[in-house]
Amino acid sequence: MKSNLEESETVRTARNTAASRVAMAALMLLITVGFYWKLALTNQYNWFGTGGDVPYQVLPWFQMEAREWHSGRAPLWDPYAWLGQPLLAQAQPGGAYPLNWLLFLSPLRHGLIMPGVLNWYFIAIHFMAVFFCYALCRDLGRSRSASLIAGCVFGFAGFIGTTDWPQMVNGAVWTPLVLLFLLRAVRGRSPFFSAALSGGFLGIAWLSGHHQIPIYVTLLTAFLWLFFSFQERRANWKILRLGAIAFVAMFLVSALQTLPTYEYGKLALRWSGTPNPLAWDQKVPYSVHAEYSMPGSSLLAIFVPGLNKHADPFVGVVAFALALAGFALSGRERAARIFTTIALAGLLLALGYHNIFHGILYSVAPLMDKARVPSTLVYIFHVGLMVLIALGVDYYFSAETRSPWKLRIAIGCGVFGFVVWGLFFQTVLAAKLNFEFDDRLGLTAFFAILLAGVLYSFLKGRLTRGHAIAAVTLLLLIELGNDSGYAFRGNRDGASYPEKYTSNEDIAGFLKQQPGPFRIDADDNEIPGDFGDWYGIDLLQGLVASVPAHVFGLDWSSDRDKMLLGVAYYVGKKPANAAEEQVFEGSSGLKVFRNAQAFPRAWTVHQAVAVKNMGESNYYIQQANFDLRRTAPIAAPLPKLASCDPNLDSVSVAGRTSQSLTLDAKLACDGMVVISDTYFPGWKVTIDGVPSEIREVYGALRGVVVSQGQHRIRMWYRPRSVVAGSILTFVGMIGICAIGLWERGRARA
Repeated sequence: MKSNLEESETVRTARNTAASRVAMAALMLLITVGFYWKLALTNQYNWFGTGGDVPYQVLPWFQMEAREWHSGRAPLWDPYAWLGQPLLAQAQPGGAYPLNWLLFLSPLRHGLIMPGVLNWYFIAIHFMAVFFCYALCRDLGRSRSASLIAGCVFGFAGFIGTTDWPQMVNGAVWTPLVLLFLLRAVRGRSPFFSAALSGGFLGIAWLSGHHQIPIYVTLLTAFLWLFFSFQERRANWKILRLGAIAFVAMFLVSALQTLPTYEYGKLALRWSGTPNPLAWDQKVPYSVHAEYSMPGSSLLAIFVPGLNKHADPFVGVVAFALALAGFALSGRERAARIFTTIALAGLLLALGYHNIFHGILYSVAPLMDKARVPSTLVYIFHVGLMVLIALGVDYYFSAETRSPWKLRIAIGCGVFGFVVWGLFFQTVLAAKLNFEFDDRLGLTAFFAILLAGVLYSFLKGRLTRGHAIAAVTLLLLIELGNDSGYAFRGNRDGASYPEKYTSNEDIAGFLKQQPGPFRIDADDNEIPGDFGDWYGIDLLQGLVASVPAHVFGLDWSSDRDKMLLGVAYYVGKKPANAAEEQVFEGSSGLKVFRNAQAFPRAWTVHQAVAVKNMGESNYYIQQANFDLRRTAPIAAPLPKLASCDPNLDSVSVAGRTSQSLTLDAKLACDGMVVISDTYFPGWKVTIDGVPSEIREVYGALRGVVVSQGQHRIRMWYRPRSVVAGSILTFVGMIGICAIGLWERGRARA
């Protein structure tokens, strides 16, 4: 009877715990929705802005990937920019990230993700950040209220709160879970499963798309595993084994993204802030790191919003005062020492060029040179600060904690507020009330004074613990709201897509009605970014982070290259050359000009000339007396081709998707069918169902040797790196679950 009562009590306790967790999650969601009310409760704002790389690069990627998902295809290849190139392998489009899959599967309107869905996607990312940080703090023994406050700062302030690149933020939100399970493993709580989960969540961060934050977090976790392994001046082999499990799990889970990226990176050039793009084996020069280091003046931006250069370190005076309280009042706690070290390391390394140790890390740490914006290391500062904030709330508002630092912190906040207010008041008077600076400095002083009042009132017994924490939370949210979301774009007609695209929708409609396939070129000043990805039109170039090296090696400014590549239309106010004729004018005033000399997307040749490199290939392409329709520059060995009139041949496109192409070809004699799309590993071809070989022609295009007669040619993109990466990611996730079941069974036994 007693055992039954104990069992029922255990069940009730578990139910109550689960209910309280659900209630806290609902509260965090409610706070996140309220904090981003501009996005959630109105249709007047968006987070992606109206200019820059996010609306004209990231959103077109998303739109293209969403159409692929709705067409029943995984978005592996982008045919709409730079002659076509791997999409998943570029990493930044985020095609391997599970949260993005939900976004891409959302209902489309006119083939596009709706602005409201994009806004809720943004809210979901920040809710995850709040929730994961809350979980970390709770696992470290912090109270619900303290953990909630820390989660709000992590999700709404600093790097996560102010970075509008979703692929960067997606990689950052998982760090609390990485650290949560790392520390559990070290404490011996389901150590093998916890270590695997820590590495698995780090692997998910790598799936997000951008490499910068995952590089930092990987180095941080490597340091922590080594620290815990050697903290007693001798090797702790158990912890070293746990660290090895974590990194194996990270490699496996991340493989769907990292393996294709590795394959692509070795063959591509990346823009990294240098005059010319860099190859994989070229280090990003330290001069680029120096340019994007955090200057000393940005340290003031920790307290005052808007003073930062590059990444934003802002957390505000309320959060910083709580973190200071956590450091001062909980010095004996191991977590305080660890996370203080993390915070200081992140802040000091964010100085980049101004800190010699960053230069040393740049020189010796793997991939550190690829993380070319040192100021984003303030994210590590924020990670450390969050736990200190939770400690500060618990210790400061605890009657059991007796320390002179409580009063000192309250008085310090007041003094800071009045000093800043005095400087602000003096500046305003000197400017004769003519504001030529960011007047949020006055708000910083105001919040510091109010915080001092709340803290002092609590110390004097005029506010209960609950009332004081509630007041601090409200002050915190108001202060953070003057940075994160402060610059959301608004318009009278509701949140909309980039104006440069919506105003030229009629031009896109006209082009999609024309017989094809063909490519277009456009005036970048009039139609910036990836217009092709947005509407599903083959654009000659586009706004990308990287390009295959051989494709970049073509002469993109040459009229002969554009003719060769099938650029049949140009969009702009004036024609690109005299041979073009106007065929359409859009409501925006832009015009469409047709080039009748453009090659078809596929043709035949019966002659080949041997070339050693891209330079020789470009030489032949630019020769006016070199017939591009009859002869193809090809690297040795030359294929065996028969000589006959290519005008007797015919090639037509029988079917085409983003990652497949079907051609019907009829040749009068043995020859080569040329397709003006990028030659790249992973493309397969069959001729009448028989596997064949794709050759690289004209320096960057595809060619297939075809015998005399009528044939059906089918090409499709199935890279081995994606297949292997998918298998390894699946194995990694199943392996983590298996470790969890094994360890659970072992514990029961």
